[in-house]
Amino acid sequence: MKLESFRYELAVAETLEQIKLLDTKAAAIAEIARKEKLGKEKQDEIGLFRLEIEQKKGAWLDENFPHGGERGNQYEKVATSNSTRLANIGVTYDESSNARYVSRKIESEPEIQHLKHKSERGYEYLT
Repeated sequence: MKLESFRYELAVAETLEQIKLLDTKAAAIAEIARKEKLGKEKQDEIGLFRLEIEQKKGAWLDENFPHGGERGNQYEKVATSNSTRLANIGVTYDESSNARYVSRKIESEPEIQHLKHKSERGYEYLT
């Protein structure tokens, strides 16, 4: 599996729909890799790519739906406003929160190339 073509797609993705489509593709690839029992290195590479997607999604949300941009809850339709809300474009509160968190965390701590945890036996795995 070559992730380079997916990385290129991510680099040129400009809409949330394009980013979410890549997220779906990456999730499918991760599941196939798990079922085919591909090596840990390859599965880690796929996991890192999924983090890159989440980071881009968070950056897109911050750019297009900044916090505090409008008063009120972005998930409720305000009678006086016809503006687009996250709920109207299919983004849940948790999805938005998680993507923004990953984006901020990676941007604020550039030395973190990826998020890893060590198990008791010393194996590393991605979360």
